[in-house]
Amino acid sequence: MPKRTKKQSLIRCRKIWQWLAEHPNQPKESAYAALRLLPDDRYLCPACEYKETHNCTWDGKADSCDRDCILDWYGKNCLSSNSQYWRWANAILDIRVQVRTAKQIVALCDKALAALPARRRTK
Repeated sequence: MPKRTKKQSLIRCRKIWQWLAEHPNQPKESAYAALRLLPDDRYLCPACEYKETHNCTWDGKADSCDRDCILDWYGKNCLSSNSQYWRWANAILDIRVQVRTAKQIVALCDKALAALPARRRTK
């Protein structure tokens, strides 16, 4: 598995959630297939993949995700009850909630991308 940059991981994450917003009631696995992205078997989340491959802190507790996730889940983590991901995953029969929460996750990706330092151009 290639070691992706934070920007690459955020762009990948954004593409997946944009596709899911446009294709409610589809599992995340379908987004990878439709977008021709190859997921690592251990991850269906580019943010989790980034965290693991960049040796971010993991102490087996959810609070380490709070500190090290490349997405800002507003002081929580993606698996916290009432997080956007948790609401999306549990909205099995409510397409409106799936679309709304997938778009909210796209917005989290956009916010994280905007916060990245600008690359300096070399002469």
